[in-house]
Amino acid sequence: MPNLNNWMNSELDPGDLDPMFDIAFAMARRGQSVILTRAGVAQSAQIVVVAPIRASGSEQRGEGALSGKQQIVLIGYRNYTGKTDFDVQRGDTFAIGTTRFRVTYIDDTIPNRREATAEATQ
Repeated sequence: MPNLNNWMNSELDPGDLDPMFDIAFAMARRGQSVILTRAGVAQSAQIVVVAPIRASGSEQRGEGALSGKQQIVLIGYRNYTGKTDFDVQRGDTFAIGTTRFRVTYIDDTIPNRREATAEATQ
């Protein structure tokens, strides 16, 4: 299970990733095991790259306060030769440390990978 403090201070920012980056290299270097829960049923563990999403400047400043929104991206394989596709659906939930997340968006537009954006819930 990844350490929440470590990955929040990670050098990997999904906004900085080249769409053609080598997903296999990233998985070997930064892969983490995540267990998704779908409709109350825990799915098999999957290896994904976990990356925080940094709040935009306008969102961060807001009206005299900082944003309380915490988002991350899970990055897994999709249509990659010899690898199992990342099985994720909108509404899936999972935990990293004591923080629960819910998948809110899935992006299949980048070759060889699937990205799932998730938001912290309580």
